[in-house]
Amino acid sequence: MIKSAPLLFLLSLLFIGSFIYCNNCQASKPVKEASDTAKQWRKNWLTPQEQQWLSQHKVIIHGMVGGKRHKPFEYTDDYGQHQGLTSDYLKIISEKLGIEIRSTFRFPKFMALANALRSGEIDFSSYLPKTTNLQKDVNFSKAIIKMPVVLLGRQNAAIIQGLDSLQNERVAVQYGSFAHSFLAKNHPHVEVTFIESTIEGLQALDHNETDVFIHNVFSAEYHQRKLGITGLKILATTPYDYEIMFAASKSMAPLIPIIEKAISDISEREKRLIFDKWINIQIEKKLDIKLVIQSLLVVAIIVTLIIALFTYWNRQLAEKVVERTTELRNLARHMQQVREEEKAKLAREIHDELGHTLTALSIGIRRLRSCNDEQQRIDKSKELSQLVKSASQTSKQIMTDLRPSILEDLGLVAAIEWLAHEFKSRHEVNCHVTAHETQIELGEEASIALFRITQESLTNIAKHAKASQVEIILTFQGKELLLLISDNGQGLKLGWSTKEGSYGLQGMRERALALGGELTVDSKKNQGVQLLVRIPL
Repeated sequence: MIKSAPLLFLLSLLFIGSFIYCNNCQASKPVKEASDTAKQWRKNWLTPQEQQWLSQHKVIIHGMVGGKRHKPFEYTDDYGQHQGLTSDYLKIISEKLGIEIRSTFRFPKFMALANALRSGEIDFSSYLPKTTNLQKDVNFSKAIIKMPVVLLGRQNAAIIQGLDSLQNERVAVQYGSFAHSFLAKNHPHVEVTFIESTIEGLQALDHNETDVFIHNVFSAEYHQRKLGITGLKILATTPYDYEIMFAASKSMAPLIPIIEKAISDISEREKRLIFDKWINIQIEKKLDIKLVIQSLLVVAIIVTLIIALFTYWNRQLAEKVVERTTELRNLARHMQQVREEEKAKLAREIHDELGHTLTALSIGIRRLRSCNDEQQRIDKSKELSQLVKSASQTSKQIMTDLRPSILEDLGLVAAIEWLAHEFKSRHEVNCHVTAHETQIELGEEASIALFRITQESLTNIAKHAKASQVEIILTFQGKELLLLISDNGQGLKLGWSTKEGSYGLQGMRERALALGGELTVDSKKNQGVQLLVRIPL
């Protein structure tokens, strides 16, 4: 395998060489064909003298003004290459004549380009304005394209008859342009403001910084579409046309008629395609790196804000969940404590009151049995009857505290009225109930919840409010049952809504939430408390 490596290397070289040779052969065919075509064209179109002259000038030096100021007619791209409408014409001329056109000279302005033509530094140019001074030293061809010069204005501007009708309008003209020259020569009465470029003139119109911009229509149309400016129109035409033509130095004078013959052989369809390519169709859509970066920054900021907001909301939600869980745990502990206290109270009542009564009743019965005197028997019977009555009342009170039978027997309204009566009797506070009867029957769970909320609220009023008047309203509004309990007491203390241990209100709120309702509390200092419960039916 090692010995065969040099052989494989040589075979590879032969294969690559043959591939390159074949490609060169294939590539050389179009050049030869193009050369034959050019010779045939010369024979058909040029005189023997012109053919002889071309054979002595196989390389022609082309000069132009560099940069993008004269876009889309002639300019240099970002790589320094000749682009624009004239570049396509030069390619066609080069192919037809069979010569090489080197566009290597870039000049800053037309004046430097004209001087290079005069001195013979370059042979010809394709976009040089024809002026009186230049005609003595430079030969110009016929116009390739004639571009009408027009008066441009905003859509809402009035139509102008022409240049002679300009009076008070603010007129802008590109400095050094064809419009500048013919205005200075033939219309000195028109006062103008000079701008540096076509783009600046169109933007001045769009921003209402000028009223009229005088320029050739093709260049203006191209840059309008490129800038996205739509609110402009042609106010008037002028008798002037800006002409694109070729110019050659005196020593290269024979080149001009040859170029004219090459251009005349270009079909109207091909000329139209060139025009559409650069004027009507080609609008550059380059990527604006600065705009992209700004857009990405804006997107990044928005995404960061969204993430920050979600993080903040999640933290708030987590804190609420923790807070709510803590509240529920504390409430559960409180309710357990309340139940234990109620059990202890119940045990005391059974032991102290009912137990003592039953013990006394048992002792009284034994004494009754041992009593022989009739009168003593009668007195002892009456005493025993009182003990039985007391035991019955104690039992009834215990059962009422556990679960009032009136709630089951007579309904919620009667139970609330009974609570109000008991509250008034025990605490000597006026308590008024207003209840609207309805055909809708509340479920057992809702009745018990509203009864307990009323009971807890009255207990809180008795303990803390120092009120002299309590109002209870039970009514229906739409598909909701409303329970309003208000007093004229001193109101809740400052910070009551966030106070730890206010389990009475929390318990009432939980009862309302369990029924799909809500409980709201409104309290003002020395103006009492209003407690409103809403339960959906």
